Amino acid sequence: MNKTTKRLLGILLLVSLSLQGLSFYPTRSFGQEDMFTPGRLVYAIHDWSSVENEVFDISTTMKVNCPKHQVTEYYWGVQFVFKNGNIGWFGMTSSCMGVGGGGFIFTICDAISAEPSSEGYLSKNIEPGNGLSCVLPYEWNNGMEYRFTLTKNLPRTTSTRICWSLQAEEIPTSQFIHIGDIFTAPQWDQFYPWSSYFVEYFGPILDCKVMPRGTVTFHPLELTGQTNVPYSEIYITENCKNQTEVSFEKEEKIYIKTGSKY
Repeated sequence: MNKTTKRLLGILLLVSLSLQGLSFYPTRSFGQEDMFTPGRLVYAIHDWSSVENEVFDISTTMKVNCPKHQVTEYYWGVQFVFKNGNIGWFGMTSSCMGVGGGGFIFTICDAISAEPSSEGYLSKNIEPGNGLSCVLPYEWNNGMEYRFTLTKNLPRTTSTRICWSLQAEEIPTSQFIHIGDIFTAPQWDQFYPWSSYFVEYFGPILDCKVMPRGTVTFHPLELTGQTNVPYSEIYITENCKNQTEVSFEKEEKIYIKTGSKY
C-alpha cells in the first residue's frame, strides 16, 4: 500500500471512529453489548496525480438498489479533502440521517456556513471538526441513475469565502435537484490529488449475515467535467468482509454489493 493510500485510509479511519459519537448513532445501553456498527465497508480510492489542470468540480453517477421494505442505514458516497482545509463528502442515503426515508447528504467539516435547499435542512456538529451538512430528504428510485456534481460556485464566491454547490440530476427524467451550498474559507481553493468512493452502514446489527442488502454502481469519477480518474486501489474492510462483493462493469464502472438479507 503506497503512502497516498495509507494517508487517505488514515483520515478515513479517523472519520469512521469519530462517527461513533454522531447523533444518528443509537445510544448504547444495557442489553446492546452484542450489537456493533460495521461502519465503512468498502473504499474505491482515486489517484489524481496525473491531472494537470486545476480542479473546480467533481462529478460522478450512482445507481443504488436497496430493498424498500426493510429499514436500512446505508450511505453511498464520495469523499474528498481540501489541501488547506478539512474533509467533505456527498452522496445517497437510505435512512436520511436516521429520520427515515431516502435522501441526499452534502457535508464539509469546519465550513463557515451552509445553506440547504428549500426542501432540505441544515444539520450542525454531526461530523468531526464542526461539520455542516445540507440534508435533502428525497425518495430516490431504486435502479435509477443520479449524477452528482460538486462545483465551485463562482457567482457566490467572494474574497472572504468560497461557495461549493452540490446538485444531482435524475438521469432518465433530466430533473435537476439542488441539494445545498456550503461556504468555506478562501484558502480552501484546491483539493488533495485523491478521493474515494465509499459504502457505509451506520446502523447497529446483530450479525453480518443478517445485514440488509444494498448494492451500488459507481461510474468513473470526473474532474472539471472531462477527466476520468481511474481507481488506484479497492479496499474492503474486515467489517462484514464475507458479505461484500466488488466487481467491474463496462466503461470502468464499479459494482459493490454489501449485506446478505433481503
